[in-house]
Formats: sequence, C-alpha cells, structure tokens
Amino acid sequence: MVTNRDLRILMTSQPWVAVSLLKQESTGTYTNKAGEITSITRTTTTVNGKEQTTSVTNTPRTDEIMRWVSYTVADETIAWRYFCVFGQDNRLDNVHDERFDAVELDPKYFKSIKSVEREVEAQMKKDGTYGQFGSVHTFWRLKQEKLKAKGIPWRSPTELNPLTNYD
Repeated sequence: MVTNRDLRILMTSQPWVAVSLLKQESTGTYTNKAGEITSITRTTTTVNGKEQTTSVTNTPRTDEIMRWVSYTVADETIAWRYFCVFGQDNRLDNVHDERFDAVELDPKYFKSIKSVEREVEAQMKKDGTYGQFGSVHTFWRLKQEKLKAKGIPWRSPTELNPLTNYD
C-alpha cells in the first residue's frame, strides 16, 4: 500500500509507473502571478483536409501558489524523472517526465559532473552564449565533451528523449 499522498495521485494519473521504485528527489513551490501568462497550449487538427491550429493561453486572475515534487527511478544506464505539479487545491496539475543518463545519480561521478557543469556555464557566460535561445544544446555538447575527456560517458537529454523539442 502506498501511503504517500503525492505518489498515490501520481499512481492514479500514470498507472504504468512503478511508484514503489521511485525516490523523492526534491520539492518546492512557485507562484503564478496574476495577469501573467503561465502557459500557451497549441493544438493542431486536420478538418476537411486543412490544418487548423487552436491556441489557449492560461493567465490566472489571482496569484496561484503551485507545489511541485520530483521523483526519480533508474536502471543501470537510464534514469527517469517525474516532475509533478499540484495546484492550490492539491490536485495534480501536470506531470512532466524525462529520461536522463543514470550516471548523474552515481555518487562516484557526482562531483565531477557538477564541476564540469560549473565550468561549462562559466565558459558560456564568458563568450556570451549562456541563456540564449537554443544554448542548452551547446551546454550539453560541451558537458559531454568535457566528461568524455575525464572518462565519464554521458548522454544528453536530446539523445535520450528524441521526440522532445528542447530550445
């Protein structure tokens, strides 16, 4: 029996996830400010042979404090992260899941990976590319090169989530 309320909610929403194997990674809150766009959803459908795109913009009328929690599970080479967002009423608002390289969870590589990430961030800030649209791909390429030079094999989120568009 699952006693953790968040895991029970996740289990109901994502029945294929082996919640008994999940480990809580982190938790926190953020605020959706009143009047600010929090999301835009675009849906494209084909009607009578013509594509039609519908956009829905979510703009809260009052501040919304959103609670989140992330869980991970890993096998030998691939790990999964489930990022769950709960609304003010504690209902599950959405779940974002992503595969990542399990080497990131290996304690013997943790310090090296964090060191390389800081090094790459500093390098990109120095050359003015950090935080630019699409710069995450440069970050991951440099991270991968530097980790490989240290003998640490690492695969980027792009490699492990080929159907996800990162910008």
